[in-house]
Amino acid sequence: MNSVELEKIKKKALEDKVPIIMDDTLEVVAKILTEIKPNKILEIGTAVGYSAICFSEYLQENGKIDTIERDTERDHYMTAQEALEYGLIDGIMDKRI
Repeated sequence: MNSVELEKIKKKALEDKVPIIMDDTLEVVAKILTEIKPNKILEIGTAVGYSAICFSEYLQENGKIDTIERDTERDHYMTAQEALEYGLIDGIMDKRI
């Protein structure tokens, strides 16, 4: 995803008061991810997917990010189906506990 589109997601999330990773926290996490270059990341609390998109640039080639969001009523930037069609995610799993 290009930086312009990522900024749009960030701006909309902030306008809608959707919690996303703050810049200073992202900077710290980016340093760690740069060092360890993970193959897998599990994100709990996806919101609009902003941090997962940011983290994706630090994955090993063919790495994977799994995200979990329990707030299915939130007004999302895009639906899971739209994210799938856009190519941001590989699949949708709908299991409620």
